[in-house]
Amino acid sequence: MSHFQDLRKLMACESDIANLERAHALTTTNRSQGIAALVELANKGSVMSMLYLAEAYYLGPNVDVPAAEFWFQSAQKHDCSKATYGLGVINYWSGRFDRAEEYFAEGASKNDPLCMYWLAHLRISGSEYDEQFLAAEKLLRKSSALGSLRAKIVLGKFYVFGKYGMRKIPKGLFLLSSGIIQSFCVAWRDPSSWRL
Repeated sequence: MSHFQDLRKLMACESDIANLERAHALTTTNRSQGIAALVELANKGSVMSMLYLAEAYYLGPNVDVPAAEFWFQSAQKHDCSKATYGLGVINYWSGRFDRAEEYFAEGASKNDPLCMYWLAHLRISGSEYDEQFLAAEKLLRKSSALGSLRAKIVLGKFYVFGKYGMRKIPKGLFLLSSGIIQSFCVAWRDPSSWRL
């Protein structure tokens, strides 16, 4: 399931979208009030509020990693792939690569394209083993097929540089060029798209 589909499904389950959006917007103008409003909604079962809280603590001013992890874990209990991805990212950037790999593998098993991309990245980082590169190729191909332009571009680069054999170089040129063009088009319309 793509992040877009996941978020659409979560929004459809929200009982008070107006207050949710108001609280989320408030985090940029009056952070403490916005967070308090989101916590109130999250305590009533709003999964989107949990995600907004996790992102506010992880991406906002005064980063609070434990609080972000708490809210991502709360959302993950509701089978939210974006939360699984968020936990993978937090662990990756905290240097806990084994835990990050577990989260990304969990997300990849549920067809999350971003988790697939990052799992492939972890598998090939510093690896010289052909089996790791073969596993990464499968993950990148599937992530690309599900809409990840980053995976498409990275896979294209690997093909162009002959990592998967000389016969895949033409395919790599196509993937790389089409991925770059698509990325510009998507970035023009939606710079914050998960596909980038």
